[in-house]
Amino acid sequence: AYEIRLSLVGSEMCIRDRVSTQSTGAHYRADRKMDLPAQTQDAGNEPVSETPQNTQEENSTKTEDSSTENGSISPKAEKIERKYLYVTPEEGYFVEGDGIPPETLDDVEIKNYPRVIDTSSADHIAFRENFLESTAPKRYYILKESEDGPTIICFVRKDEAQEFFFMIFSKEDTQKFSVKFAQVNSSWWRSVLQFNPSDEDILNWIFPQVPFNLFFPLETPEIEKVIFVMTEKQIQKGFKFGILYCTEGQTTEDEMFNNTQTSASFEQFLDHIGQRISLLGWENYRAGLDVERNCTGEQSIFELWEDHPVMFHVSTLLPYNPKDIQQLERKRHIGNDVVVIVFVEGNTPFKPSTIKSKQIHVIFLVRVEHVPEDPSSTYYRLTVITKKGVRLPYGPILKQNPVYKASDIKELLMRKLLAAEFASHFAIDFKRQLTRSRLLQIQDIIHRFLDGEDQLFFTKWLDYYFSSK
Repeated sequence: AYEIRLSLVGSEMCIRDRVSTQSTGAHYRADRKMDLPAQTQDAGNEPVSETPQNTQEENSTKTEDSSTENGSISPKAEKIERKYLYVTPEEGYFVEGDGIPPETLDDVEIKNYPRVIDTSSADHIAFRENFLESTAPKRYYILKESEDGPTIICFVRKDEAQEFFFMIFSKEDTQKFSVKFAQVNSSWWRSVLQFNPSDEDILNWIFPQVPFNLFFPLETPEIEKVIFVMTEKQIQKGFKFGILYCTEGQTTEDEMFNNTQTSASFEQFLDHIGQRISLLGWENYRAGLDVERNCTGEQSIFELWEDHPVMFHVSTLLPYNPKDIQQLERKRHIGNDVVVIVFVEGNTPFKPSTIKSKQIHVIFLVRVEHVPEDPSSTYYRLTVITKKGVRLPYGPILKQNPVYKASDIKELLMRKLLAAEFASHFAIDFKRQLTRSRLLQIQDIIHRFLDGEDQLFFTKWLDYYFSSK
C-alpha cells in the first residue's frame, strides 16, 4: 500500500489516506504527474477546524468558478457583493475573517497545485529510519535524464512486510511509497521458482518506459551519507515573521514603517506571542539579526514553539533612521518575510497591497476587540489575507466571527503562521527557488559519483545486471 501524507508542521492539518499502488503508480507509469483518486484530492483540500465545516458556508452565495493555475483566485460567473469592515478588497487576494457574506473556499480554485518539496523533517526522518539505520538489503540508482530531470531512486526490501519501500528524489519533490512483492511483475522463471523480483523487474514496474540500461547503480557506502545530508539541507531550521505596527488612520507603508512610539496594547500583544530577548550574544536562531554589535536593534521577540525556533522582526524594535522616509533598514527584514503580522489600531480598513514586497504572501491583521460581555479581558480580532498562488486551505480555519481571547491567541497564531509559511511554498516564486536548490544538490551528487566514471559504473551495471538474472 502507498501512504500519502500531507503534513504541515505546526498546524493541525494532517491528511493521511491509503490508496492502492495501482492508482498512485500512475505518477511514474504514465505522465509522472500525481493524479490521485477524487476522494483523496477532496480529503487533501478539506479544511481542518474545531468549528463545524458548514460554519463558513452560512449566508454565502455559491457561484460557478473557472479553473486557474496555482490556486489563484477564480473569475466568478456572477459578481458577489460583499461588505468588508476591515479590509479594502483587491483582486488577487483571499480574505479570511472579514466580509459579509464571508469569502469561502468556493471563491478560490484549490486544485491542480504543483508538487512541492517538503521542507519539514519528514524526508530526513524517513531516510534515516528506512535506509541509514536499516540493515535490510538496499539499492540506490541514478537516472540522469527523465521528465522530472535527474532522479535518485532508493529502495529497501522489507521481508517481514513483504514489500519494497521507495524514496525517489527529483527536483520537484520526494516521493515515498511502498510496493508489495506480489505486485511487481517478475520474469516467468523467477515467478516459477518463487524468487524475489530483480532490480530490473522493480525499476521496470516503477518506470515502465525507461530502459534498464539508463539506470546507474550506486553501491558505495558513501551514497547513504550524501543523500542523508541532502535531506537535512532541505529542512527549514527556523521561522521568521514580520510584525508591523499601524496606528489609527495610517494607510501607507511609509507611515507604518516610520512609527517609533507604540501603545500599551501593542506591547501587551508582543508579550502574549513571545519572549523579549537581548540580541547581543544571542546563540539561538537569529533570522538575519545582528547578535554581535546590535546593528539591527538591541531586542527582539523570540519563541521556541513545539521545538520550532521562531523569531519576529518587529518594526519598532528595528533601527530607525530619521533621514530615511522609507526606513529601508526596517523594510529589509520585514519586506523579506513571507508572512507578516500587521497590528492595527482602530478600525481603518487595510489595503492588501499596502506593503510593496514580492516576498510577502500572507498578511495577518490583528486588532484589539472590546467584548461588552467580558470587559475585563483582552480580545483580538484576526483577519488573514492570502495572495494568489498560496495553497488553500491551511489550518486552523478561522471561525466566522474571528475574535479570540488573549490567552488563546498564541496557540492559534503559531499554528496558522507556520501553516501559512509552508502553504506559501506552492506559490510559483518560492517553488522555483526550492526546485532550483534541489536540482543543484542532485546534480552535485551525480557529478560526484558518476561524471568522469561512467565507464566504471557501466562495468558495475553489467555486474548488477547479470547477477540479478
